[in-house]
Amino acid sequence: MKRARPSLLIGSAGIALIAFSAIIHANPILVWNASASVPIGFYAVQPLDTPNVGDLVVLEPPSPLGDWLLEHGYLGADVPLIKHVAAIPGQRVCRTGVTISIDGETVATARERDRFARPLPVWQGCQRLTNDQVFFLNPDTEASLDGRYFGPLPRDTIIGRTVPIWTREG
Repeated sequence: MKRARPSLLIGSAGIALIAFSAIIHANPILVWNASASVPIGFYAVQPLDTPNVGDLVVLEPPSPLGDWLLEHGYLGADVPLIKHVAAIPGQRVCRTGVTISIDGETVATARERDRFARPLPVWQGCQRLTNDQVFFLNPDTEASLDGRYFGPLPRDTIIGRTVPIWTREG
């Protein structure tokens, strides 16, 4: 029973911080990730002035993306996403068929359907990211719902950088 106390304490503190953030309608200072796109667990949210490739960030999906995620049951209302920054302004991002490339290097493959056989969004073509765009991708997770389906998103969707506090991976 003694071993369960630290987990219970951390979990209770996390829930309290999330509830506090919701009550005061502020950006979250702690988020719980239940998706397998990144390790499941609690993440602290820190301010982020300039995103860099590789940063793990929490973002609020813009409409209509957020609406689509909610309608299809991928995400709850007002639930942020945790994704890696894969490309920043000035970089060239392409989707050709199911192949995703950044600056000419293949980085991921998109799926045509999700695990329930529903069609996933498709964008095609190449674009150089402008100063207000970022491309998010969790390349180590083939099933991640990320830029391979939505393309670049506005930079102001980023709430902050995330730092793992406790994850199932340790």
